[in-house]
Amino acid sequence: MAFEFSIELTGLEEVDAVLAAKLDALDDFTVPLKCCAVSYYNTVQSFFEDSQGPDGIAWAPLSPAYAARKPKNKTKILILEGTLQDTIITGSTTSIDKTTMRVGSNMPYAAAHQFGYAKGGIPKRMFLGFTDEDVEIFTDIFRDWVGGAN
Repeated sequence: MAFEFSIELTGLEEVDAVLAAKLDALDDFTVPLKCCAVSYYNTVQSFFEDSQGPDGIAWAPLSPAYAARKPKNKTKILILEGTLQDTIITGSTTSIDKTTMRVGSNMPYAAAHQFGYAKGGIPKRMFLGFTDEDVEIFTDIFRDWVGGAN
């Protein structure tokens, strides 16, 4: 004795259209990446306010010689005029495309501070990098976006 079982589904055109729209939306991450960038600007702002990097380690203090000749913001590390900080948190050097977010600074001295420059006597003071909290926030942004992508 043979049994035959079949199911006929109708009215799936609407479901198919919704799924197709969601898949198309997943080809372009511009919207959630912009949200991530805005959140990250706040993180970078806190690094400068707290004089510490994404790892929570305080930045090396100013050398006594530089502290003595620094014309303003004498107690603030990595802030003379605020230009380095501003190039990051204003988004002026941020680049976002469909799949990538680039945040940084175009100031010539940025890399020397981020990575250190032993020859110039500049210690490493990381001002770019993601914290665990950033990763959680970015994950939530993408999770919300995927849930609502259309």
